[in-house]
Amino acid sequence: MTLQVGLKLQNIDQLEAKLKAVSDPTSPDYGRYLDAAEVNAIFSPANDSRVAVHNWLRKAGVSEIADFGSYINFAASIGTANRLLGSSFHYFMVEGVQKLRTLEYSIPIELDKHVELVSPTTFFGKTKTHAVFPPREMVDGITSRQTANKTLNCLRLIEPGCLEEMYNYGNYKPSSPSKSRVGFGSFLNQSARQEDLSKYQRDYELPLTNFSVTLINGGEDHQDPRGDIGEANLDSQFMSAVTKSLPLTQFITGGSP
Repeated sequence: MTLQVGLKLQNIDQLEAKLKAVSDPTSPDYGRYLDAAEVNAIFSPANDSRVAVHNWLRKAGVSEIADFGSYINFAASIGTANRLLGSSFHYFMVEGVQKLRTLEYSIPIELDKHVELVSPTTFFGKTKTHAVFPPREMVDGITSRQTANKTLNCLRLIEPGCLEEMYNYGNYKPSSPSKSRVGFGSFLNQSARQEDLSKYQRDYELPLTNFSVTLINGGEDHQDPRGDIGEANLDSQFMSAVTKSLPLTQFITGGSP
């Protein structure tokens, strides 16, 4: 079996402040996002942590070790893993799928300052993914538009006015010159349709804007109305209602868990 040791990150107490600094338009660091090298330089685990885990594994007779920086993978027999972690691995049936897991595990006290967690151990997770929406027929348009200050029924239909009420931002309008940008992720082979977004914007008298697309890990930007578009369309339309004219990017990630 293969297990993964997650190492404790350094300077994690600085994370919130750095996120706020690059996200606040009034901050001198606004928009100066850290690249991977900068993130690793600040937050990577201490070398002492890596050495301590390597020594622990080798003393237990583990020879197949792969170091990925913030985590370390190793392969071992079930017997070795049980001795190493004080665990009792068994096969469990989870939603019709057999998984090798344990109900508890432990590590030596001297490794507590170095190790965040070991997985997969006590986390069983969900096995199956399901589409958010069932198949449906396409409709030509919104037939019963309502205004936020009249007979808005947000339990039946979420309109821009509902979002204003729920999140209490009223007539706030983001500033385009602020250089703020907005992004959303689309997964499970879904992608938002630009044509649907444009119609939504026209129906609700929103600024007419487009979204750009970034493909990740073989993601596909399909614009077929018969494809999987439900949740992705909701994301693009609701974000357009809230952010108005700010640049919008859809990040489409390929594959399914």
